[in-house]
Amino acid sequence: MITAREVVTALYGVWRLAHLDETGWQHLDDSVEGFWKSFFAAVLVAPVHVVTLALAFVASDNPATAGPGRILAVYTLSYIIGWAAFPVVMAGVVDLLDKRDRYIHYIVGFNWAITVQVMVFLPVAVLFAVFGLNAFTGLLNLAALMAVATYAWFIARTGLGVPGSTAVAIVVLDLVISVALNIVSGNMAGRV
Repeated sequence: MITAREVVTALYGVWRLAHLDETGWQHLDDSVEGFWKSFFAAVLVAPVHVVTLALAFVASDNPATAGPGRILAVYTLSYIIGWAAFPVVMAGVVDLLDKRDRYIHYIVGFNWAITVQVMVFLPVAVLFAVFGLNAFTGLLNLAALMAVATYAWFIARTGLGVPGSTAVAIVVLDLVISVALNIVSGNMAGRV
């Protein structure tokens, strides 16, 4: 069981990493137990994810045609798969990169970093739901995407100890997995 102190310490660590401060890694538990505890970030992020998803539904010109039960089931399953897919894929990627010894270290940072990332996108989702897509919200979304991509790049580069170009490829891989999962979920929820 994870303690409140462990959560606060991990959140402080990823907050430091968000400032591109490598000392943030010192606050993350990269033991095997810490690896499993890092998935608690999914519990912390879930309410924000639900709000962001609801805002996207409100702002969408393409409403879902499936019933509420199916939508709930699809997006709940998608959320769970989303938290598992990238770490599973990265288990193979680290072997290709000869970085197996850095896998747990990286995934711990990656998981906890999602707490910061969702907080970057939440205000953008609110503004988009209120004002729709316009030049301002589009630019704000692009800025948020660039900030989160830079953060993810820093986590990959420093967490795995890989060159910047390899870190870019890892960020793109994460994005491809996320987009594919969102497309499949949207289709299953009747948002075609």
